[in-house]
Amino acid sequence: MRTLLPLMALATVACQPPDAVLPEGPAPFIELVHPPQGTPLERQPNGDVDFLAVVWIDGMEFAPELEGEDKTEDQGHWHISLENEYLAAPDELSYAVHHRAYAPPDLTEANSVHVRVSLQHNDHADYNDPDGDGIDAPDWEHIVEFDIVDVDADTGR
Repeated sequence: MRTLLPLMALATVACQPPDAVLPEGPAPFIELVHPPQGTPLERQPNGDVDFLAVVWIDGMEFAPELEGEDKTEDQGHWHISLENEYLAAPDELSYAVHHRAYAPPDLTEANSVHVRVSLQHNDHADYNDPDGDGIDAPDWEHIVEFDIVDVDADTGR
């Protein structure tokens, strides 16, 4: 029995569990949640296209008040674009798009439009590589194509 005790102590020390590895937080993520995908956008008889854009952001601190400041990891804001034409850097998670006829991009004859929302660092750099490791964050932007339908001037439909 005396020879077993040192062996049991050695076995206990040799079988210690490894240090816990804490999971990293979620990767920076943005999703356009409104208008719902598949919902057509309406073009008014005067050519204007208006809609409410709402985003979901996770994995970073949404800090629109720091827009234009130095880049800080895990902090930033978002941009919205139509057909890669920058529209705004909203200071809320929703933004009322009022796209006027003949404003770039010209949607007066378009059948569809790509709406792009993207995460940006405080200094406006794309959030595609938030930790500088050369690996893109997979969901730093979200692009959705919406059909455009014309509203009839007489019926409003």
